Amino acid sequence: METLKISSKENIINSYGLRPTLPYDIEGVLVEKNGKDIVVEKTIENKQIQYSLRLKEEIIENIGEIVEIPKENIVSVKAEEKKVEESESKPEDRNNVRRAEDIIRELGLEFTEENIRLIEFLLRNGLPITKDRVNSYIKSREYLEKIIDNLDPNSFVKLMERGIDIDEENLQKIAEALEEINNEKSFSLRRLLRLERDLSYKEAEEIAKKIYGQKMGKDVYDTIIALHKAKLPISKENINKTIEIMSKVHNLKDLKDEAYIKIIQEEKVFSIDNLYKVNNSYSSKGIDINFNAKNFETFTILQDTSIDSLREMLMELSIEVNTENINILRAFIVNDMVMDRANYEKIISMKNTVKELISLLDEEEIASLSKKGVNTLEEDIYRLVEEIKKEDNLEEVALSNHRKIEEIRKDLSILGKIRDEDLLLLIKNNEDFTIKSIKEIISTKMYKASNLEEKTL
Repeated sequence: METLKISSKENIINSYGLRPTLPYDIEGVLVEKNGKDIVVEKTIENKQIQYSLRLKEEIIENIGEIVEIPKENIVSVKAEEKKVEESESKPEDRNNVRRAEDIIRELGLEFTEENIRLIEFLLRNGLPITKDRVNSYIKSREYLEKIIDNLDPNSFVKLMERGIDIDEENLQKIAEALEEINNEKSFSLRRLLRLERDLSYKEAEEIAKKIYGQKMGKDVYDTIIALHKAKLPISKENINKTIEIMSKVHNLKDLKDEAYIKIIQEEKVFSIDNLYKVNNSYSSKGIDINFNAKNFETFTILQDTSIDSLREMLMELSIEVNTENINILRAFIVNDMVMDRANYEKIISMKNTVKELISLLDEEEIASLSKKGVNTLEEDIYRLVEEIKKEDNLEEVALSNHRKIEEIRKDLSILGKIRDEDLLLLIKNNEDFTIKSIKEIISTKMYKASNLEEKTL
């Protein structure tokens, strides 16, 4: 039998008609994983959609985690709606539905699909079902909805004025305080006579430049204006704190009903932080993977570059094992280069400097550089960034601090991915339901996920 020689990735793509045509990224829960073949599940308009994907490069995320697959990494995709027929559902599930209906009638609750799901969840988890418990769940959800609807930079600042620690305070107290704030009729004679005015966006932008050393977004300007209005210190700490909370609360809109049950189960403080903590501490259970009817084979382009071998290389260099670093290592291998610690740090430094350049460079800066005789296209990027900062009289921002800010923003984005099962784990672990606790769970979850993956892959 003649041996088929595959010389490049391009040949594979051309031979099997797998050239990607997808115009968008795919985000959802990773439910199946077999090398470069994965299945991602996502809810769209109350429908469960499953994407069967073939990837160019493997991913390191575990089953059960939220993943975002860039379109550039997708070779082929098949999307289909996940349907479970009544005849295919488990007998215990059908029994739970019938029992839930009976319990709702016995408790005198409103007969809604939401209450049925609530009772079913309590039954599945063996939790005591009482009218007080159900009412507690409903009230908890109402408090969270009020916070999501009413919290903005101005109201957040007023909460700070009242001495309410939104990190650790019970959500009921936060919701009630927000309602009082919204009902207040603020009156100021100085403001009425124009002796006192709000900051303009231009002024807020200048303040942001002094604090951060670069231009910032609208959320920063809104927060600066709110802090000024309330006569609170306009500091990086206060600005970041406000934006952090706003981001977390906004992402709680995707929270599922069952999440509240897990807080109630062990009578935890119902706060944003605990929601965030549980969402990022769920455990991934092994799922039997069955990839039938494949239309293509798995090809290995590079020898000895499996996830395990790449992981080992990174650990030998004392470099964090994550998707970004694995992709960097792959790039070194493809280009037949040795990745040592010095080369790795140089790459990271370059990547961060490019990010900084993108945030600083605009039409006005280009014109200013041209007047100085600087060739924007050919100038060394490190020097280019220094020149732009010098022109704007910006304070120099250490690269390590820039990297730290990016890491914090990345951690905060996870709040929108809270899963119902996570809250149950939070309750079982007897954790406080606060934002501070949620941050601690993030690092714990990442450590456990890393250990689990090393044992299973």
